[in-house]
Amino acid sequence: ENYSSEVVTSTEHPAVVDPRAPIHYIPVGQKYNPGDMSKVGSWRGSQPCCANATTLSGEFTDGSGDNATNYSPVGPFFYATANKPWSIMKYAEVCFLKAIAIETGLASSAEAGCTAQAAYEAGIKADLEFFGVPAETIASYIASTSKNVYGTSVLYTDNSGSCNTAMDKILTQKYIAGFLEGALEAWS
Repeated sequence: ENYSSEVVTSTEHPAVVDPRAPIHYIPVGQKYNPGDMSKVGSWRGSQPCCANATTLSGEFTDGSGDNATNYSPVGPFFYATANKPWSIMKYAEVCFLKAIAIETGLASSAEAGCTAQAAYEAGIKADLEFFGVPAETIASYIASTSKNVYGTSVLYTDNSGSCNTAMDKILTQKYIAGFLEGALEAWS
């Protein structure tokens, strides 16, 4: 499956969906049969950094909670197996931590054995390989200049626009790679 060709038509989301999105979440209507069929197949969730019941399109109106059929649920990779092994720290995160150390001057490229860009790209590759994303999709994703909601692209050398520095990229990818594992890591 070519995840990078997954295009979202909503103006509230990036045009190209991250290759992990169909693994992390199920598009609306794929698992449930929502009453509003216009939402089927879309990627819908809470607005980033929102602590209350506000969403991108305002479906929370009565204050009593979420109509789950209108939102993308967590994908089966994360709940299909009760005995699923969880890592304390994935290799991808180690790569991103190396990139951060180099980028902030805490370590030199010589000490880390690579450049910040190489560590960053290795982290993305490791995380996508973990989920079985094809090599050609990984290469396309790493070269992508498509911006997310905040304006951050994946291509390390693309610094155009706002929120698109090397550190923005590294931290964004580290966050995505830690999906549903950050709490376990903190607990460990």
